[in-house]
Amino acid sequence: MLREHHHELVGVTCLARGSDTLFAEAVVEAGGRLVVILPSRDYREAKVKPWWRSGTACPLPGREGARPTPSRRHASPACR
Repeated sequence: MLREHHHELVGVTCLARGSDTLFAEAVVEAGGRLVVILPSRDYREAKVKPWWRSGTACPLPGREGARPTPSRRHASPACR
């Protein structure tokens, strides 16, 4: 379904476990790119890391083109 779009496909997600991950996988498979929003300072430690360690996380492409958001100064040191 996502392949039908002729414009650049950009998915915005916080990569939470479940439907956010399925969405991210669909965007990447369709040749799109992801913008990941971390909703809180401890999001990676509190929400993502325990799940990531479980081995159920989806593999995503490298961080080429990644850049900090304007709120970078508020991000956890692990996310900088």
